[in-house]
Amino acid sequence: MGPMRTKAIEHIRYPALFAQTYLAVAAEYGLSSEQILQEAQISSAEIRSEIGITRVAFEQLLDVIDAHIGDQGAGLSMGWRLPPTAFGSLGQAVLASDTLGNALRLCERFWNLFGMAMTCQLEVSDELCTFEVKALNLVLSRHQQMVLESTIASIWRCCLLLLPELKSQAEIWFCFPEPPYVGMASKLLGKVCYDKPTTRIGFPAFQLNTPLSMHNPFGLKSAVEQCEKDIAMSRYPRVANSVQRELTLGPDGYPDFTKIAARLCVSPRTLRRHLNHEGIHFQALLNAVRKEDALRMLSNTTLEIQQIAQLLGYQEPANFTRAFKQWMGITPVRFRANLRTALE
Repeated sequence: MGPMRTKAIEHIRYPALFAQTYLAVAAEYGLSSEQILQEAQISSAEIRSEIGITRVAFEQLLDVIDAHIGDQGAGLSMGWRLPPTAFGSLGQAVLASDTLGNALRLCERFWNLFGMAMTCQLEVSDELCTFEVKALNLVLSRHQQMVLESTIASIWRCCLLLLPELKSQAEIWFCFPEPPYVGMASKLLGKVCYDKPTTRIGFPAFQLNTPLSMHNPFGLKSAVEQCEKDIAMSRYPRVANSVQRELTLGPDGYPDFTKIAARLCVSPRTLRRHLNHEGIHFQALLNAVRKEDALRMLSNTTLEIQQIAQLLGYQEPANFTRAFKQWMGITPVRFRANLRTALE
């Protein structure tokens, strides 16, 4: 893993709610919060922080809990403790939805407000609906099983709250071997299967359109608007941020869309869907990175304009000049000349 990728991962934060809930699970096993935090070298203020807990601190917390509790299903217990109301405006929007399908589409659209570096994908065929959960990056690599279990458990609890009859109709897959606590998993989730190619919830597709008794159109509209504001104002990385971090200029230019999707462990189709949900096009992200690199090279190198254009992926210098003028209002030649004048 290169230094740029490591730096991007270090900036990821997780909601403090997650850390607090894991501490509550640990307490059931006789572990005090003070003991866990001391061993994890985390301050009590950090797990109450409004901007969340860092990836490093969160992983240290899970390290300590895992060392004490072992393979007993802490992730499932944690996820099951999180009802829809624990997810703020997203939970409110889900509860106010008119159908289960639309509730899951809201989860797919806004899950990155809470599931940092995770992605959800809803797929529907004639008879089967699947809701798949994946990790976007190699974050929390030592605890991905725990994180996947907690995500599935919290989403599934929400589904059962909306439509209790789903439990007898669904099948839940996990992409890891059967754990010792499979009995607990079956009791909470229903039919579970392990060693599957992916982690997902599957149930009959017709249930997607079943009307929900708690539907509230006014509450739904208000909650979705708040989710959109939360996304716009969020200090947590969005999928677009992850894509932009991968757009680093190398000897062969910038990685293309397919390569970036592979690095983020999703299909190009899924990645494009998430960018569309965020209202951002890949080309806009690429142009933003090109602009920053162009300014850097014009300011800090003696490269000719034609060389810079080629490095940035422009086959014709005129195309680079046209793009730069749209960004800055002047040509690259004029920008460099103005910079030199200012330094004299």
